[in-house]
Amino acid sequence: MSKVIFDGKGFKAEKLCAKQFRGETVSSKHLQYKDIDCYVNTLRGVKYSASVKDQTYSTKKGYDTIQIELEQTNTRNNKTILGCFLKNESDYYFWLVWYEGKTQWIIIKSDVLKDYVNTHKETLKTWTTSHYTEAKNRQYNRTYDRSSGVMIKISDIAKLGEVKELKV
Repeated sequence: MSKVIFDGKGFKAEKLCAKQFRGETVSSKHLQYKDIDCYVNTLRGVKYSASVKDQTYSTKKGYDTIQIELEQTNTRNNKTILGCFLKNESDYYFWLVWYEGKTQWIIIKSDVLKDYVNTHKETLKTWTTSHYTEAKNRQYNRTYDRSSGVMIKISDIAKLGEVKELKV
């Protein structure tokens, strides 16, 4: 099982996504609990909700996977809840990664990714957050400070969606 380290870049990625794809970030807790971080607009003006993830730190270090959060745990009382992936109600996922020698977005429809994870869940590698991440989450007053889930190779997820270079 791999450890994931909190790098704090998620908020920046949300702003980059909204800017590059003609959208806006969301501040509503109601939407964020549904894992909707921003809205994006197509060139034709169609508006979609997006869940944005930044994994440039790990992928620039040579890791070739993205992490899917399936469960959250409160380490103080061992209560668990569904992870953001299972609570997600966004239309699309936007993953910011270092791929093919540059910073790029992997963009995939949420329902396509959910089908993939459900089909391959038993064969995907698992991960859990590090103690450092859990301490950071407690500093942010997060009730659920540990996360765990599965990993998917970037090359596999790129085949399911599309790849666009970061242009902002």
